[in-house]
Amino acid sequence: DLKGRRVTRLIAAESRSVWVEAGRRLQQTGRVENVALRVRRADGATLDVAAHAVLIQDAHSSVGDDVCPRILVVVRDETARLALQRHLLQADRLAATGRLAAGVAHEINNPLQAILLHMAFVDRQLPSDFAEREAWERISQGVERIRQIVADLLDLHRGSDQTRGPVDLHRI
Repeated sequence: DLKGRRVTRLIAAESRSVWVEAGRRLQQTGRVENVALRVRRADGATLDVAAHAVLIQDAHSSVGDDVCPRILVVVRDETARLALQRHLLQADRLAATGRLAAGVAHEINNPLQAILLHMAFVDRQLPSDFAEREAWERISQGVERIRQIVADLLDLHRGSDQTRGPVDLHRI
């Protein structure tokens, strides 16, 4: 379907300047390789492709007295490969984010454990009629919530899906 037609009709608008530059290099060197382009299919969908082109000059390339070089263009569909590459990049970013979250959780966990220890000590020392008992309980609940969030982050990083609880050793 494309034989004898202008290839530029297939090039998507965002890739036309790349195609023009590749054409200049093709005229200078006689070949270009791995030119990343976006092209339009007959149905209007776009594809990401890698184009390779070479100039062919032979007896069949002449038109009248002028030499009209023919161009052989090979196009490889890169859409699936680029989608996979984007997916892998996203997975790498998520993994890096997970490592960062685990590192932050570890750094928070150390002072948090000291806070919890001191709060337990203070709680035992407080009189039962302590006037600010309700505020103290809200603080304790908040710190416990932070401890649970940190523990969940660390479990997520470790990949632990195990739960802690009583176990019947005879059954195991």
